[in-house]
Amino acid sequence: MPVLLALVFVVFAEIAVFAAVGRAVGVAATLGLTAAAMLLGLAMVRYLGVDALRRAEASLARGESPIGDVFDAACVALAGVLLIVPGFLTDLLALLLLIRPLRRWVGALLWRRLQASPNARVWTHSSGATVVEGEYTEIVENRGLPPPNAPPGNERG
Repeated sequence: MPVLLALVFVVFAEIAVFAAVGRAVGVAATLGLTAAAMLLGLAMVRYLGVDALRRAEASLARGESPIGDVFDAACVALAGVLLIVPGFLTDLLALLLLIRPLRRWVGALLWRRLQASPNARVWTHSSGATVVEGEYTEIVENRGLPPPNAPPGNERG
């Protein structure tokens, strides 16, 4: 429920900011800024996100943990998506996600929260790799299909 309320708040805030910018600079300029942000977002997802994933692959090839590079790639991809979404508040959030020191700070904050979580355990393997153990629940929907390894003709109905 809090997420839904936050989403409703963001939508109304975006509408209010969009109207204020439209009054201040005009409708054509507002639409031009929105279109420019969308094109920038598409370019970012295409180029910067792929570049961050390549850095993660390079880290893996060197035998290092790619967690920082993967987090950077996720932040850049999220920033690109937020730029594609029409609105100036989401554009501001996207620009904040592009600031590397801010991304590092948010990543460190999330990492500390993960380490303090009762549902996950973080430890260092003897090889030096960081291991994150967690609990999960597998949800399997039964749609009348046989299990994946069932012999043919053994359908459940």
